[in-house]
Amino acid sequence: MTIISNRFTIVLYCALFNMLFEYSGRGINGLTQQPIFFMFIFGIYFSFFAMLEDLMVRHKLTNFQVFLIAVSWGTLVEAFVTGNLYDPDASFGITLVGVNIVNFIIISVFAWGIVQSNITLYLANRLQPRDWDHPKMGTLGWIVCILYQIGIVLVAMQSPVTPKSQLAGYIALLIFEAAMLTILVYSLKNPREDKPKFSPVPLMDFLAFGSVVIFLILGTFFVDWKAVVTQHSLNRTAIVLEVIWTIIAGVTFIIYRMVSRKEIAV
Repeated sequence: MTIISNRFTIVLYCALFNMLFEYSGRGINGLTQQPIFFMFIFGIYFSFFAMLEDLMVRHKLTNFQVFLIAVSWGTLVEAFVTGNLYDPDASFGITLVGVNIVNFIIISVFAWGIVQSNITLYLANRLQPRDWDHPKMGTLGWIVCILYQIGIVLVAMQSPVTPKSQLAGYIALLIFEAAMLTILVYSLKNPREDKPKFSPVPLMDFLAFGSVVIFLILGTFFVDWKAVVTQHSLNRTAIVLEVIWTIIAGVTFIIYRMVSRKEIAV
């Protein structure tokens, strides 16, 4: 179903799916107690996917390129907005140069890199197939999206409870982001000329629509409000089950891509 425009509809579906991801951990209690917070989170996702969708149309991104962008962006959010990247107490407390390795793998790689990007875009296109000729986002749109993201970072960094890193952690982040950007730029040197045609994949349907159902159930029924991740009040049981599903979905996606050796149109 098209809402206003093809581009806007895809971006909106992507943002809403990721709001379900947030809802699954924060729950209906979080939504009712922190509605303004949810609005700001929606802005983060909407502006990110507005930029990502523009890159999709301009460069006809592959699954791997989407993965690179999402992991890079998600890691920045994890470092400066939530602080999860530098939280020494969460996820068994396994750290390397100040970086929580388990959080990085779960949140940056599996959540952002696969569920919150590739599976998200697949679901959006399942609901509204992309028109590869839809208008591209202009310079003003990019400026607004980037400024919004920067604004969120500046506000989050002022919070005294957001975990910060020592110099080694920030140097590691800089090296990682530079490496990811280098790989992305190199991969774009031979752009795809064809416009990928979307076609449903039963396994992807299961991962996408299954995620919607699971996130709704977790956020609505698994409500036991306890702070378990940095400064965020989350539902402990829901978070554990969300992480398990995210890893299952991520591993399933990777195995399918390796076995099929086929690009999944997202």
